[in-house]
Amino acid sequence: MLIESFEDVVRYLDGTYSPSAMPSIKDTRTYRLSRERELLKLLHNPEKELKCIHVAGSKGKGTTSAYLASLISGGKAKVGLYMSPHVYDYRERWMLSDPKGETPISFFKDEDYIKAACIMQSFLGDHKKLKLKDGISPTQFELYTAYAFVLFKYAKIKVAVIETGLGGRLDATNVIQSSACVLTHIEKEHTDILGDDIKEITREKCGIIKSGVPVFALKGSDEVNSVIEKECEKMGSQLFFCDHKTTDLSPLAIKGDSAYTDFHLAVTVAEHLGIKCDEKNKCRTYPLTLPARGEVTLEKDRIVILDGAHTVDSIKELCKNVTTIVQNIRPHDTINKQKDWYSSLENNAENFRTVIPLIDKYPRAVIFSCLENKDFIGMFDVLIKEFDVIALTSIDGYKKSNMKKIVAETEIVLNKAKQRRVKKIIIDDDIEECLAKIESLECPDIKDSVKVIVITGSFYLCSSFMGG
Repeated sequence: MLIESFEDVVRYLDGTYSPSAMPSIKDTRTYRLSRERELLKLLHNPEKELKCIHVAGSKGKGTTSAYLASLISGGKAKVGLYMSPHVYDYRERWMLSDPKGETPISFFKDEDYIKAACIMQSFLGDHKKLKLKDGISPTQFELYTAYAFVLFKYAKIKVAVIETGLGGRLDATNVIQSSACVLTHIEKEHTDILGDDIKEITREKCGIIKSGVPVFALKGSDEVNSVIEKECEKMGSQLFFCDHKTTDLSPLAIKGDSAYTDFHLAVTVAEHLGIKCDEKNKCRTYPLTLPARGEVTLEKDRIVILDGAHTVDSIKELCKNVTTIVQNIRPHDTINKQKDWYSSLENNAENFRTVIPLIDKYPRAVIFSCLENKDFIGMFDVLIKEFDVIALTSIDGYKKSNMKKIVAETEIVLNKAKQRRVKKIIIDDDIEECLAKIESLECPDIKDSVKVIVITGSFYLCSSFMGG
């Protein structure tokens, strides 16, 4: 195929996608590092020309990676940023932090994306016909990862911040020889793949640790910390634990306790790498925003908060920060320049001037869904204590939710709940129908209209809401 536009780039990279043909996520062949190494060898190993910082964890990977990329580029280096998943635009997976840029993080020029895909095609040809040693074509994530290295090399990037997709040890990104390994908050997730035990999950995340390479980790539970310490000792890697808590979140555009903790972790890593993180560099990073991280838009006369929280701890923090997010509403740009989600907020600011100070007085609703391998019971148990209305829906696309399982587990949680705030539960496969039912809500226990709706549980759900 001829690659002449970014849409062609997406079509080329997604050419292998077929839900029936893709290997099972439980099939370890999907994560066999020899496959990614073979793929990169065909591309003349572009990853070897990059200085890489590798980031793994259960939550906070994206914000930590973005902060880190911005701080490093503040030291006058062009930095490539590889993240997943994208929310509104595929370009979110492969981004740039340019010291000459107007914003901390931006997209590459389309011509760079196109050039990289053309180079990749010249080496691989039609990758749908390409069979690696185990007889299976490259998976989407393997191609996305290889493409990141090709793009960064040919865009003359010297430093790359690489976020793992899932786990660490067998993640396709774990082919790099990193200069620093970063571990964000770790908790139970992907138990069907990474294991049921938090120690086992932590060991999988610690799989990115390379011999003699410094490790920077957020302090977690004693069990998590103990595993990290043992893995670093085994690999001969110096360990730097970060445990910084503060209530001063005002400078950061992304709100919440973990945002500041992630920022402090990024500063610690950058300074160790010799980057001067003075006030000028930090001020450059403060305005950074990412899609669906406490993002605010309007739906008719209601404030809608989009957040990709998908673990129990991240759901707890989101609930804790709803009021803070609303009270700090201000129109601002996002990295996605094609869609101005904030224009309606700016135009209707007058309507909410009197509502915002009283936001805790109004009923709240949440539209929620999660992927099959997430802790639905744990997250739902938090939500029933924090929201008046809960709308359960499903996620379509590449990664789906199991609606039947969600509905069945709802009853388990409600029957066991000792306390709950929720007064109405709505179940509908269509997110637009959920919104309509919240708007036309009839419930004797809820007298005022809902003024705040939170959409959470998955980045894929937030993307669906915004038509991504």
